[in-house]
Amino acid sequence: MVSGKRKVIVIGGSNVDITGTPDTELVSGDSNPGGVSISAGGVGRNIAENAARLGLPVSLISAVGDDYFGGYLKSVCRQAGIDTENIITDNSRSTSAYLCIMDGRDDLAAAVSDMKITETLSPELISSMKPLISGAAIVIIDNNIRPAAIEAVKAAGANRILFDAVSGKKLRRSIDAVCDIDTVKLNAIEAEILSGVPVNSTTDAERAADIIRKRNIEHVFITLGAAGAFYSCRQGNWTAAPYPLAVKNITGAGDAFLAGIAYGHYNGTSGQDLLNIGTACAAAAAASEKTVSDKINPELIKQIITGGMNELQ
Repeated sequence: MVSGKRKVIVIGGSNVDITGTPDTELVSGDSNPGGVSISAGGVGRNIAENAARLGLPVSLISAVGDDYFGGYLKSVCRQAGIDTENIITDNSRSTSAYLCIMDGRDDLAAAVSDMKITETLSPELISSMKPLISGAAIVIIDNNIRPAAIEAVKAAGANRILFDAVSGKKLRRSIDAVCDIDTVKLNAIEAEILSGVPVNSTTDAERAADIIRKRNIEHVFITLGAAGAFYSCRQGNWTAAPYPLAVKNITGAGDAFLAGIAYGHYNGTSGQDLLNIGTACAAAAAASEKTVSDKINPELIKQIITGGMNELQ
């Protein structure tokens, strides 16, 4: 079990999600009456918020601009219990933003993503934070940072690194850096990229994980959508079916899953119990309209695992 109150450090992106939803079917080339919503997002930030809501002492290393949205993101993080002391304010760039327009039928019509500020999380910046990183119980990396920055985290002497691949495209960019890491979280596409094995079943996931672990990766988690999740380490292999909560929004399920794994590692949980925690956290996220559920906490996760929760209230 990881002792005391040593920090969980999350390194990755923070952004604002801006969504425009027309009242009726979208008319291209025209102004459409509807609603506009703004919320806090970013893989690293989402993982950090989930972990903080699970009671972990979380510090976020991220970057925002010296603008309204940067202040907004810091405020949301502080309200969730995240230490924001290590969020860098970059005066030369705007806060990362994801702007999407819906088509009026609950499908995406178009989107624009501006994440240039993530380049602020450079290898040099990471190296300057070596005392913080080496003293942490767990360091979680969101693969929006550069491969050289991932290597800098490893060189800083992190005790235990958890890695979220984020996307197939970003994994291809950083594939050589994804080694000598304690824990990786992948979906089926990402597992295939890292192993060369097409993953369409738990049997495929086991074959892929065997290859991935040869990269000196101790714990391999592969999420399989409706088929649940798979976990492999030296002690064995485990599977978990999805918990039967009504699904409302799957956007943040993967972020919650990895936060749950961090929570389990921090508290010395292993094997099937560890996988169950990650799967239950993903279910809690998917059962919420929000990307990060404000209801997620250890007691809720326990209720989901034991079958005492079928719908979020």
